[in-house]
Amino acid sequence: MQQQNPAEGIIKFSCDWIEAELVPDGLADRLIAIRDELWRRGLVGADAQGIGFGNVSAALGTEELRAMVLSSAVKTISPMRAVPRCFLITGSQTGRMAHLSLSDLALVFGWDLDANSLRCIGKIKASSESLTHAALYEADSRIEAVIHVHAPWHWARWPDTEPRTADDVPYGTPAMAREIQKLWRSSGSSCQGTACMGGHRDGLLSWGTSLEQALEILLNMLEKIERSAPRQ
Repeated sequence: MQQQNPAEGIIKFSCDWIEAELVPDGLADRLIAIRDELWRRGLVGADAQGIGFGNVSAALGTEELRAMVLSSAVKTISPMRAVPRCFLITGSQTGRMAHLSLSDLALVFGWDLDANSLRCIGKIKASSESLTHAALYEADSRIEAVIHVHAPWHWARWPDTEPRTADDVPYGTPAMAREIQKLWRSSGSSCQGTACMGGHRDGLLSWGTSLEQALEILLNMLEKIERSAPRQ
């Protein structure tokens, strides 16, 4: 098990949470399948104190959003400001679970990076890293999925030539969200990529135009690091 900072996994943003059932959806099934695969690989899990790490999200359109929630809950949705995206994400502190279900997901339908606030709906609150995911969805409409994992060995050997956030920027903060957007711009505004979270020990990100692509990009990067610095 991994050792983490005691503050890890704690929600730092203001969360306006509507507790309601989500309606079964094919995208949710795909998200859960990929998240569970990451758990089997040890890239999502929990530390010795039981604090979860790792999360996966996928973007939805407006109509998909309405299909994902109960009609009674839909009426309550009025985002805090106009946001171009909404997304489904694994819930807070679900990392320790081997298999997730729909009740372990949350749907984020509004956020404000600068105000450090977020709105979500589901039977559980959205992951503590939700604003980092939101930053990428806000930056590029082509991005459809974001993955955040913990990989200590790979994090410690992250290539200097690859994107990395500043070491003094902590996880789950507006500063991290803006730092991720800065990295996205400096790396060519690509709709697919990876990044090392310098101020979030062991944390790595990947994103792509689909859940499957984001997973492939992540695994390819981990393999690249292993080839350049073989395990002893």
